[in-house]
Formats: sequence, structure tokens, C-alpha cells
Amino acid sequence: MNIGDLIVARVIAFDLTRDPLLTIKESRLGKATRGLFLELSSWDWLLLKSKEKTLLRGVKKKANCNIVLGANYRVLMIGKGLEEELKALEIVRETLGRRST
Repeated sequence: MNIGDLIVARVIAFDLTRDPLLTIKESRLGKATRGLFLELSSWDWLLLKSKEKTLLRGVKKKANCNIVLGANYRVLMIGKGLEEELKALEIVRETLGRRST
């Protein structure tokens, strides 16, 4: 991996005296080679987190796309193509009460 790469990782250890320890050695973790990336406000992230199970099912069913809701207020939508990812983005925006532009 290189500096600036987008990865999906899990924090396995954290304390204030050192950098966090991450892992990508699980299924669905690793370098994201494609997808749409959305940064959220803490309020929007909390709203999506409260609807996470419904949102994940809806995006998978309607857009045929996987969605990763990161603990860092970011959302990654990964589909087979841009069309699926844009549909997933539309669903996320609808969930947040915004119209897609």
C-alpha cells in the first residue's frame, strides 16, 4: 500500500501512548480499489448508524452495492460499476433527508 490509499481496516488496539494498531487480515477489509467515498458530519453519521441494518439491506437490495459505514464518519459504497455506486449514494442521501444532485 501507498500513502493516500483508501483502506477498510479494523482497529485492534488503541491507547493514548502510541499509534493505533490496525488489521486488514479479515474478509471485506483491505485496500479499496474502487467505490464512492462520502464524508459525513457527526450528526449525519449518527443518523446513518441508527439506521445501519435497514440501510445496509436497502443498499444491497436496491443498488446491488456494498456499503461500509466507518467509525471515522465516512461511508464507502462499493459496487460492480459506477451506476450501482451512484444508486447507493442516492439511497444514503434519501436516508439523510437530502435530494440527490
